[in-house]
Amino acid sequence: MLSRIAENLYWIGRYVERAENTARLLDVNYHAVIEAPSQTGQRKPGQGQTSQGQTSQGQVQSQTGQSQGQTSQGQTSQGQTDQSQTGQADEQDVIEQIIAEQWAPLLTIIDDDDGTFRQHFDHKDRNTVSEWLAFHHDNPSSITSSLTFARENARTLRDRISSEMWQAMNRTYLDYCVDSSDVLEREDLHDYCAGVRDASHLFFGIADATMPRDLGWLFMKVGQYLERADNVLRVLTLRYRQQQKNHLIAQELHVHRSMALLRSISAYEAFRKQHHSAISADDVAQFLLLNADFPRSVRFSLNVVHDILRDIQIRNDAAIAQRPVRQAGWLAARLEYLHNAKQVLVEEQPSAEDLLESIADLSNSISQAYFVFNTDAAQQNQRA
Repeated sequence: MLSRIAENLYWIGRYVERAENTARLLDVNYHAVIEAPSQTGQRKPGQGQTSQGQTSQGQVQSQTGQSQGQTSQGQTSQGQTDQSQTGQADEQDVIEQIIAEQWAPLLTIIDDDDGTFRQHFDHKDRNTVSEWLAFHHDNPSSITSSLTFARENARTLRDRISSEMWQAMNRTYLDYCVDSSDVLEREDLHDYCAGVRDASHLFFGIADATMPRDLGWLFMKVGQYLERADNVLRVLTLRYRQQQKNHLIAQELHVHRSMALLRSISAYEAFRKQHHSAISADDVAQFLLLNADFPRSVRFSLNVVHDILRDIQIRNDAAIAQRPVRQAGWLAARLEYLHNAKQVLVEEQPSAEDLLESIADLSNSISQAYFVFNTDAAQQNQRA
């Protein structure tokens, strides 16, 4: 197989998976922020009414004269108003903190150094972060950029992929990249992200059903699962450390965030089938990092990458292909023999940063082993 064809198929797998992962993050984050205020300890409606009723009863019993009662009632009302305003201000501060903590970290997940984002936006909130991650053409990792790159690679391989794959890719591009400027104004972010996620499932499903299991298929699957391992590890690391820092937040909110993390990786139902007790951050981390059976865990993804690279080496019979196989095998083995996720996320033996760097090195080794003729193009394809 020509190196150009192998490279294009590899990056099609990465770009489509990247678009899906970003759509998942945005959609789940959007709903998590909406639902979060109900977990900040707001007073239930019944509690407020009961308290007012008890206050009124006390005021009636304490009245000793009309003027004295009116004075006491006025002072009580003023005190209640001041306390209510203070409580509302504190509650609003908590909500604003939750919103900032939910949206700003998304830039870190996609490996944005914040400098490029700051060139276009002054602050981080739902609209600015969503626009940057979903639609902005200056962000090479945005949904529209990823789908555009994937379509361009697919266009050059019309004779190598099935017509159904091309039609699905082209339709996805037309539906979600051509006219998406008013999605946020129409409050359609959920529908947009759900459509991108389903389009990714459709494309890979068609590929499963129509592509021969040759080298082209293998390179596309390597790209898909390597991108998945990288993304899940980034999301898990950031959210886990974020929860460990915020000890003062109510336990209900920690559970809420753990559920949001699971849903962003489509892991909630699979997790609950294995863990029937209360959700804990440690159990979630263990499941997403080290579970050998869940197809979106980091360990499962790296095992698939290793198996496929070994198959490519056998078919290619190239000495240069030994390095990526060894690197992938070493990565998979490091996760296989870990006792728990805390070794990575707390003890840092190895650290999450070391694993992410190893994944990046593996991607470079694959490029050097199989796409070396087109190194400049490979560097442009990689995430900024």
